[in-house]
Amino acid sequence: MVRDRSGADVLFFLCVSANSVRDLPVKRKRQEPRIGLLGGTFDPVHLGHLAVVETVLPRLQLDRMLFIPAARPPHKTGFSITSFSERAAMLKLALASFPCYELCPLEEDRPGLSFSIDTLRELRQRFGRKARFFFIIGFDAFAEINSWKEWEHLLDLTAIVVINRPSHDGGNMAELVSRLFPGYREGAAGVWSAETGENIYSLSMEPVSISSTEIRRRVQAGESVASLVSADVEQYIRDHALYLSEASTSSKSSLSTKA
Repeated sequence: MVRDRSGADVLFFLCVSANSVRDLPVKRKRQEPRIGLLGGTFDPVHLGHLAVVETVLPRLQLDRMLFIPAARPPHKTGFSITSFSERAAMLKLALASFPCYELCPLEEDRPGLSFSIDTLRELRQRFGRKARFFFIIGFDAFAEINSWKEWEHLLDLTAIVVINRPSHDGGNMAELVSRLFPGYREGAAGVWSAETGENIYSLSMEPVSISSTEIRRRVQAGESVASLVSADVEQYIRDHALYLSEASTSSKSSLSTKA
């Protein structure tokens, strides 16, 4: 899942701020599975992606996390992107030691561009109404969500979890929600709700930059990426000679978001 407009190249490696999300109310209903959704190009998947999930999953008491690689990202038409099968293979390796993390390759066989709304509708059909979805995106993507295909219907299908930086915290987030979703009101700190539709959550995190583009650049330059990706992913990149051409370093990669 990816957005249709070109986003920031850097995915933020996130650590929870001490007083940011501890008061988020989560009403646990064991009969409804709580499923996190993290989409992106994953070219390649790296430790920053996993850090985001490791933070969000316990805070919102999620049962599963689906990693959804984009098949044909609308904001990257014209860019060189590693094949879906290779990106999915790297994801499978990276997730292998996490029992509740799953590769979700449903976009591979769907024709046309990969829009979030289409993926969410397909997931809703597969899981039914009992499952609750939590769609993780970055603050910058949320700020442009009104450029997404049928964005007004996203909250009919999933809660939105906004990974928020301290510089964007508080007023900026409230301002955005008020402008984009005027029917939503903040109850507990960092949670907006309405009479109909799923919640909007804001999780404030301290950023440390890490980027897929930098990984590709390092591979092309013959530099180590051991601190940026899992050992299995590093080995896969080496065995399949990925990211050695100049073209492969030019496409952009952004935090979990699909448009």
